[in-house]
Amino acid sequence: MSDTPQPGRPVPSSRPVLSRRSAIRGGLTVTAVAVTAGSLAACDNGPSAEQLTAEALVPLADAAHADAGAARTLSVSDTDYAAALKIVADQRTEHARALTEEITRLHQDTATRIVTEPATGGAASVEELRTRLTASGRTAGKVALGENGYVAGLAGAVSASLVSIVEVALAE
Repeated sequence: MSDTPQPGRPVPSSRPVLSRRSAIRGGLTVTAVAVTAGSLAACDNGPSAEQLTAEALVPLADAAHADAGAARTLSVSDTDYAAALKIVADQRTEHARALTEEITRLHQDTATRIVTEPATGGAASVEELRTRLTASGRTAGKVALGENGYVAGLAGAVSASLVSIVEVALAE
């Protein structure tokens, strides 16, 4: 057989032949890879564990700031409990500081959401402050049960301190 072309017969090519079926398969594969890569790039993994933990502590810090302000305000008007209310204000200020430090350590952006200014219209009486402190203690206890490690210990300590404040310092 000779290498010279014969009339009526196609000339064999030295390039590889790509069939229609191979071209379609290749196109579908490229499309699938592009769609998958785009989907993965668009996925949001959501908040990190640290951010979620920090967010759980924000209401505790907010309440600590508000309770400290309410206790300070009440210490001026309630002479029977003035000394105890100053201690409550100091302890709640310390709670707020410790909680804020932990929130900042966990997730700095979340720390900017802490309300440090007490809301207007604080507790009108020692009894109302007791009720607020009891609610704050329960909330801290729930956070302690839902967390672990240092955060659980911090929230648990805040909860125990609030029980002590209500039952001892502000006893009826």
